[in-house]
Amino acid sequence: RLLEHRLQLWRLARTHLMPRTPEGLRTLARASGLADTGEGVAAVWEQIKREVRDIHVRLFYRPLLSAVAALPEDGRVLSTAQAHDRLAAIGFRDPAGALRTIGSLTSGISRKATIQRHLMPVMIRWFADGVDPDYGLLAFRRVSERLGNTPWFLRMLRDSSGAAERLTRVLSGSRYIGELMEWIPESVAWLDDDEPLRPRSGLALQEEARAIQTRHKTIDDAMRAVRALRRRELLRTAMAAVLGVLTIEQLAASLTTITDVTLQATLRAVRREVVPPEDASLDFAIIAMGRFGGAELGFGSDADVLYVYRPEKVDPERAHQLSLKIVAELRRVSEDFRAPLDLDADLRPEGRTGPLVRSLTSYAEYYSRWSLSWEAQALLRARGVAGSVKLVRAFMELADRLRYPEHPDPQGVREIKRSCVTDTSIPNYVRRRPSARWRPRSPPG
Repeated sequence: RLLEHRLQLWRLARTHLMPRTPEGLRTLARASGLADTGEGVAAVWEQIKREVRDIHVRLFYRPLLSAVAALPEDGRVLSTAQAHDRLAAIGFRDPAGALRTIGSLTSGISRKATIQRHLMPVMIRWFADGVDPDYGLLAFRRVSERLGNTPWFLRMLRDSSGAAERLTRVLSGSRYIGELMEWIPESVAWLDDDEPLRPRSGLALQEEARAIQTRHKTIDDAMRAVRALRRRELLRTAMAAVLGVLTIEQLAASLTTITDVTLQATLRAVRREVVPPEDASLDFAIIAMGRFGGAELGFGSDADVLYVYRPEKVDPERAHQLSLKIVAELRRVSEDFRAPLDLDADLRPEGRTGPLVRSLTSYAEYYSRWSLSWEAQALLRARGVAGSVKLVRAFMELADRLRYPEHPDPQGVREIKRSCVTDTSIPNYVRRRPSARWRPRSPPG
């Protein structure tokens, strides 16, 4: 309180924040008389915070366990009703359920229960600071049941307060993380340090995906392993995002890399299953569009794509049928109820009413005769992600002629300007095409 008053006396500021600069701390130290230097007053402040935190845990949180587990070293006892009211006061929506969960974690004489009894008072406070304390506590119980008998799990929570706090933060802050962590409980080990939380490179993921596919003969077995790889990396990225290890740009780049590698591995497995050896000359590629093409994916984003093929030495009609089979199988094996990957092809020519897959010649004819300004804008984010490198290069050359024309269409330029100065509604030239999903985007920031 003395520090707060001295801060507020300076220009009568209504502040409750400690100074962050060495000069500000030095001034506060001299004004308060608690220390001679800025480092000294910061040390005093940290010591007082620790003492207050310990008292708070001892008086408020530790007695909660008396309602569900014996604590011989502490004489304070709360009734069940009092514990119920205390949990409700700190944010638990289902105090009765929370008490049952705490009881299941701390009751008994096992080593696991003993360690949990020491951890739980502090962890309850951390759970209460989260978005969903009830789910966080329940998810912690499930993870503990999966890992409680491993030698490293409780030791890490006991010896590394940072890991225990991080675990409560991610579980009470995201159901997405909690649900994935139930399937990948060993991911708790990543919380002891920042380094395991950082996204792995695309090259490392590609090498792992290729190694996985060589070990499985059937497409379903191979894709089951690839989906597990994708879920693991999504969980790593989600945990890093909640804990502030990644910036928003790094988060989007990581999610895009994971999706790229998943599609590349999926297409390799599907081609091996669908395309017979005599038709191996068929070129097929996947082009990323929208937020996917611009490397701006979020956890709720679908993957906007275009499918393109080139017959080469294959009969054109057979090439088209094989390409349709590839797309159908791609969509089937990409389904994952735990971490869905939605392949959205609505940005293709003619929208939802147009062919799902086209030849390179068909794309060239459409773009030269029928394309509208919004399609040229949508192609600004187009990039090849999987399939034939030669076909991807040919498609990008075609896209460059449309999105970077030597002589822009005056009508298209007027439509773009009109969409930028009116409002954020869909421009008229897009309204004429109900199937189109493009919308104007505000610039970053």
